[in-house]
Amino acid sequence: MDSSKEIIKQTYFAAHMGGAYGQYENMQPSEQLVHVIRGLNGDYSKQEFEAVLRRFPKEIAVMDFENTKGTAMIRAVKPNDYFGSGQGGSTIGGTGAVPVLVVDTIMEGAMGELCAREACWTIPMQTELEPVPFMTARGYVPALAPNAEAYELMQNLCHATLRAKRHSVKASIGKELIKDSRLPIAAAIMKEAGGSMEATINQEALSTALENADSTEISVGSNPATATKGIFRAKAQVGKNGFKADTAITVPGYFGAMMEELVPAYNQAAQALSEGVGKLAYGKLNIYECGVALDSGISSKGIAYPSSGNYGAIVFDKMRVGCLGIREDMVAEEFDDPIKYLVAPVLTSRFAYVAAVDENKSSLSNKKAAVLLKAA
Repeated sequence: MDSSKEIIKQTYFAAHMGGAYGQYENMQPSEQLVHVIRGLNGDYSKQEFEAVLRRFPKEIAVMDFENTKGTAMIRAVKPNDYFGSGQGGSTIGGTGAVPVLVVDTIMEGAMGELCAREACWTIPMQTELEPVPFMTARGYVPALAPNAEAYELMQNLCHATLRAKRHSVKASIGKELIKDSRLPIAAAIMKEAGGSMEATINQEALSTALENADSTEISVGSNPATATKGIFRAKAQVGKNGFKADTAITVPGYFGAMMEELVPAYNQAAQALSEGVGKLAYGKLNIYECGVALDSGISSKGIAYPSSGNYGAIVFDKMRVGCLGIREDMVAEEFDDPIKYLVAPVLTSRFAYVAAVDENKSSLSNKKAAVLLKAA
C-alpha cells in the first residue's frame, strides 16, 4: 500500500479536520458510509439516492491527495454538488468521501471502548522507541544559606522507555454476502474492528498498570456502600504514599456497585449519571469503566469482582503512574482478493504502555502512585 495514502485516525473524527463539524450530528458515520457506498454502486435509483441525500448534513468531508507531495487534504463540500459531479467513486485507500467515512466509522466503534486514552497520560510517539522521564517523589524546595547553590530538583528524575508494537487485524467478508445482505455488513465490520483495536489498547494499559501497582491493597466487600467507600480509602492511600490520585478505572462489576449507590429521586446530578449523561466522579476522581480481559502475558491478576480475591478497581495519579504512547493510530487499507472472492479491510495500529519504573534501576518507581481494590 502506498504510504502516502494511509489515513490516520486521530482521537477525533477526520471530518472535523476538513471543517465539516456538524457532519455527524444527526447521522452516524457508519450509516452515512452505507448510504454512500450503495449510492455509488448503483443500488439506489436516482430518486432513492436523492431522498437519502436530503437526510445528509449541509456539508460532508472528502479527501483528495495533493499530487506533488502525496499528502492528504480533507475539505468540506455540499453532498449534492459532490455526488452530482461524479467524483464520489473511491476506495478506502483512495480519494473521495469513502475514506473519510471509513476512518470515522472505525472511530465510531472505537469510541464505544474508549477508556485508556482518556484515563491515562497519553502522548504521540515520534519514534518506535521513546524515553519517558518521570519524577519518583514530590519535590520540596529547602531554604538555602546565602550564596548556596539552588536545590537540584532533577535528582529524583528517572526514565522508562515506550516500545511501540504493531497490532493488525483483518476482517474478510465474502463479496456475495455484501451484495446479497440488506444489512450494512461492511460498516458493521469497520465499527467492530475499531472497537477491537481500542479494547486492545485498554487491555495493555490496564494489565500493565495493575501489575505495577502498590503492594498495599484495599479490601472491599461486594455491597454498593463498601465499593464506594473503598474508592475513597484507595485515594487516601495514594495520598499517604506522596501522590495525588485523580483517576480510577473500574471493572464492570465494581462500577455497577457504585452506580447502585446513586439515588436519582430529587437529585439532578444522580439522575444525570443514572441516564449516562456525564462521567461518574467522586472526591475529584474521574472514574472510568473498562470491561476488557487482562493480558495473561502481562498480568496474572483476576478481575472477576466481586468474587473473593479478585480486583475491582485501580486508583492512581494519572501523570505519575505510567504513559500510553501512540506511534501510529488506526490506519485503514483495503485488500481485495479476487481469487478468494473476499473483501478484507485491514486495520493497523502501533502503540505501547509503560509503567513508571526506571529502566536501569527497578527499585526506582512510582508503583505507590496506584492502589488496587480487592474483593475480600
